[in-house]
Amino acid sequence: MLKNIEHSRQENIFNPDIASIHEMVADIKKRKEVGIYYMKSWEREKLFREMGKEENSMMLL
Repeated sequence: MLKNIEHSRQENIFNPDIASIHEMVADIKKRKEVGIYYMKSWEREKLFREMGKEENSMMLL
């Protein structure tokens, strides 16, 4: 389901329920504040991954 939402395209729509979801996802993707929030969360996740790698390398010493 998440892959469908992320890669939603008009040619993948086969029924009215999927069409409704596609329209909602397309509308959300157009909103500037959603893009900003997504980028902030992506940066935060990247920081956490880097911190985890540092902790793991410290544990190996």
